[in-house]
Amino acid sequence: MNSLPDGYLGTFRGIAVFARSYKVRGRGVWGPVRMTKQRVLVLDDEALIADSLVQILEMFGFDAAACYDPADAVAWLSANPCDILVSDVVFNGQMSGVDLAIQMCKTMPRCKVLLMSGNNSTGELLAAAQEQGHTFDILAKPVHPSVILERLRAISNVHGPVA
Repeated sequence: MNSLPDGYLGTFRGIAVFARSYKVRGRGVWGPVRMTKQRVLVLDDEALIADSLVQILEMFGFDAAACYDPADAVAWLSANPCDILVSDVVFNGQMSGVDLAIQMCKTMPRCKVLLMSGNNSTGELLAAAQEQGHTFDILAKPVHPSVILERLRAISNVHGPVA
């Protein structure tokens, strides 16, 4: 867990408290309950990050699952199509989050992609993707869960609730 940037782990501490208080205070962002759940795959090689984000998304009405390796994500996605992919960009293997996102665009064109990264090499990967005609939404780590929720709401074209 020491590979997490300073302050990043603190962002995910107390997730349940954040989510409950965010819903209870009724900040007016989510509105009435929507009946269909968006299926989200969270891909991050830091299990704590992926699992915490899955818990947050489920608290806010998403059907979420976590994978920790892009190869596992490819296998999971072949059996479980999803509406949204939330992925880290840099992994210690052959495939990056950008590579996976490009593959997703080809196999599941309706799937939306949200990338997160705290790595400086992300710009080069995104530039290579743009040369292939792909543009992806990206958030800089560390990122607060409320920002992720807002971005997911925006990219999934949900105008009311996400539940």
